[in-house]
Amino acid sequence: MDWDGPTGMRLSVHMMVLNAASVIERALRSVASAANEICIVDTGSSDGTPEIARCLADELGIGFHCVSLHPPAHPELYFRDEPASWGRAIPGPSTGLPILRDWADARNRGLGACHGDWILKLDADDECLDPDGLAKAVRHLAARPGIDYLVCPYEIVGQDSCLEIVTYQDRLWRNKPSVRFHLPLHERLSGRRDGNWLISAAGLRFRDWRDSAGMGVRIAHRNFKVLLAARERLVARGGDLEPPSLYDLGNEALGVDPEFALGMFDLVRDVFASRREDAALWHKDVARARQSAGDLDGALSAYRASIEIHPRMAASWLGLGLLEHEMGQDGWEDDLESAIRIADETGRFNVSLPDLAGARGLLGMPAPKKSTATIELQTHSMANRFC
Repeated sequence: MDWDGPTGMRLSVHMMVLNAASVIERALRSVASAANEICIVDTGSSDGTPEIARCLADELGIGFHCVSLHPPAHPELYFRDEPASWGRAIPGPSTGLPILRDWADARNRGLGACHGDWILKLDADDECLDPDGLAKAVRHLAARPGIDYLVCPYEIVGQDSCLEIVTYQDRLWRNKPSVRFHLPLHERLSGRRDGNWLISAAGLRFRDWRDSAGMGVRIAHRNFKVLLAARERLVARGGDLEPPSLYDLGNEALGVDPEFALGMFDLVRDVFASRREDAALWHKDVARARQSAGDLDGALSAYRASIEIHPRMAASWLGLGLLEHEMGQDGWEDDLESAIRIADETGRFNVSLPDLAGARGLLGMPAPKKSTATIELQTHSMANRFC
């Protein structure tokens, strides 16, 4: 397709799919004006997802490549969602379906099929909200040879199509062998990223609708299961997960086993102690785990420690104020007002939007003027963690 990018530059859309027939057209049409080819990694679809993508590519005049990683042909890449797959009890229901062991490995197997100068990561239930921003973002990268990829705003939609949180995700990068995904889940790119990494000022942001109904997509506690299985395999060989994955495992365990989550957070405490933002984030998530475990006083202390380290972390003020309100303690109004003020000043980034709306309701405040959160270009050192 012709688009307003740097002369001679081509864009490949990279996507890993599983039974996404009901949503994939929306995702691909959202980037069709900028894409030169679509490259998908199919992990066992039985609903015709690759065929739908191929037909759409033909309609749009876009190149198409599919790497098939179906479980019968690649059993080494999967484990079963069944109790025998883990050394500890896992809450059900168990589906018996195959689950990818290593999401970064699966994604990387499809990168060799991408022939563009630039690669854009897009999931089947995602949507690029500002397709015109793709050209601007590519020009941003093209003008900066010292960086390899951009991390972009990422809106996550929950129940009733309500926006839950605005966070970030690795999205656009130079097509070069040194830029590949790592970590078994919540996979991230290796390479040199831009310090000014929130590229919504260039118009590039994405939304995850979380509405794919395909079989095998919404396995209960899937992320916890993937990371736990990976850790148990590594520990059996005398190793362990990398610190980012241990931290992710702790967060995934919050709704499953908060005491286990606290154990994972304790393992990475020293890693998080070196940077102010990281340390504040660590205390905030420890507070959430203590609250889930019923240790409300410990949760209050952890929220306050997070705020003392980084007074402008809105999520910590919000968690503290809501917990104080729940416990009938004084000061919750001031803390919730601080949470709302800081969240509004920072684009309501990485804070629970339903909880923020609840805080406004407790204070009798009207909803914010904009129904979706937007973020201006800014520097945020959390994006550079573990690089």
